[in-house]
Amino acid sequence: MSLIFRTVNKENIKEMRFIAETDSRIPVEYDPTYIFTESSIDTRLEFYQQLSDDDFFEVVSDGDEIVAFHIVKKIPYPPTFHVGNIITSWVHPDHRGQGLLSKLKANAVSWAKKSEMIFMQTNVHKNNQRMLDINEKNGFESAYINMRKRL
Repeated sequence: MSLIFRTVNKENIKEMRFIAETDSRIPVEYDPTYIFTESSIDTRLEFYQQLSDDDFFEVVSDGDEIVAFHIVKKIPYPPTFHVGNIITSWVHPDHRGQGLLSKLKANAVSWAKKSEMIFMQTNVHKNNQRMLDINEKNGFESAYINMRKRL
């Protein structure tokens, strides 16, 4: 296994579609109210295509197969600072527990520091204990609680 950390190739539609479909299915693992739809793939694909070179979009590949990805969008808060907003993270189940996401997060933090951001933020579903634990292990702490009511 020779894992390679690299920037995503947004021109590779197969790669981008795989990421969009995988990302669309992530909530199935932890949110019993989530309903996957095929249209969510296209919505995510469009969003990812619009990310700029100023954003962080890194994948881990093993040959032609993507086994992990991490996306952080640079959000400007004028006039003096920027924030990195983590959009999504994923590691293939066969590669979990090997520190890939921690390495991706460390790479994103390095990118954010070079980009003169003051902090990184993310939203995590309350049932996604694995991601809550990973974020805490990597120095993230709760800053806000988002509450909602299904209508």
